[in-house]
Amino acid sequence: MKPMIALLAMALLVGQAQAAEHCTRLVATGSPDAPPFLWRDPADPQRLIGASADVLAEIGSQVGVRIDVLYGGRRSEALGQVRSGRMDLLADQPLMDAELEHLDYAYPALARNDYLVWERRGASEPLDRLADLNGKPGALSARARVTPALLALAQGSLSLERPRT
Repeated sequence: MKPMIALLAMALLVGQAQAAEHCTRLVATGSPDAPPFLWRDPADPQRLIGASADVLAEIGSQVGVRIDVLYGGRRSEALGQVRSGRMDLLADQPLMDAELEHLDYAYPALARNDYLVWERRGASEPLDRLADLNGKPGALSARARVTPALLALAQGSLSLERPRT
């Protein structure tokens, strides 16, 4: 884990450190509703806590920069905070071509979340490939964040509903 943290530290902070030679503090944000990665601290709602916050704190300690992970609003608002420069890092942004103009990405990603497909026991047609889902009804969590490729597939080939929140 330590080599990966060091690699991420370099990827995330070298550009920031070069831009501000005496940088001692960065402010990160992310989705406030994504446990176990990030969520609002019940004791201090202006702070985000979770696995991503812990990793950023470790990276910061290894490179000598304090990284505060703060609430920047809902997902779209947090992205806006980083795009505008009011905050420095966005902890949970999936790689999207459209954002390459506004954001720098650490690669490879810290974590990968796969989508799982659940089916009734004894279903007559087994689901072995993604194409087996074509035309089948389903639901996608209201809080799910999907990549543009999955969104295009869902809109073109799948019958998914998003529950209203």
